[in-house]
Amino acid sequence: FGKSAKKMKKNAKLAPLQTSLRHVAILFHNADFPNLRVTKTRQIHPRRQMASRVPAQCPYPIQTNIVTIHKKCYNPFQKNKIKILKNTTIRRHKKMSKKAYIFLADGFEDIEGLTVVDLLRRAGIDIKTISIKETTRIQTSHGITMLTDAIFAETDFADADMLVLPGGMPGTKYLAGYKPLIDLLTDFNNKGKKIAAICAAPSVFSGLGFLKGRKATSYPSFMEVLSKDGAVTSEDSVVVDGNITTSRGLGTAVDFALSLISQLENEEKAKEIAESVVYTR
Repeated sequence: FGKSAKKMKKNAKLAPLQTSLRHVAILFHNADFPNLRVTKTRQIHPRRQMASRVPAQCPYPIQTNIVTIHKKCYNPFQKNKIKILKNTTIRRHKKMSKKAYIFLADGFEDIEGLTVVDLLRRAGIDIKTISIKETTRIQTSHGITMLTDAIFAETDFADADMLVLPGGMPGTKYLAGYKPLIDLLTDFNNKGKKIAAICAAPSVFSGLGFLKGRKATSYPSFMEVLSKDGAVTSEDSVVVDGNITTSRGLGTAVDFALSLISQLENEEKAKEIAESVVYTR
């Protein structure tokens, strides 16, 4: 960094960075740097990320942002947390958010589907609404028209941490009859990855043999269907058995969503979201 850097090293006090050091590259896990004022950020392509500069002790997946800082931050030579590099950016590494997909067909139950989307997004979970039709235009079981984030045929689910099915009729029948979704659910279940369903939708899982010998619940009129398929039925509002979560219906939609948050994040985050929407569990 030239003479400016040498002069700053000699200075015992915290001094503002010179204009020539307006942009510095640092690696850190902790965002607690009150003396840094961010003025601009931008994403970079993964291939351009400098993997060799990621600290070995970083145990979780990271995503890298380029951050430009204000020129009047304090002298980083006085801070052990910060390492000056040769290029002109700040690299911030942070834990990537969990990814979930909820599948919608005409006639899905409004509250059961959108409550999950609402609460998971409040929790910072990246949940996408996926249409199993050739269009993003979907009509709910109560005649509300909405647009999904994407359609099934154009979506890659390789990054999914959880797949979710809402209930409602005839939406559940359409989900059960859509082979690409059935193949995806089967692959996820075989790998022990998380899948969830509410109301009538657990019958999709039982029809595929996922619930045989497992504890599960559903809308009351579908409990017999689950039993015939070998499930151990329960009247609990939400049942988690291994990688499969099931729930009863519209009245348990909030509990269902909070359970998914607890599994994808943690119980503390679920409690935080419940309190933020004035919900008593």
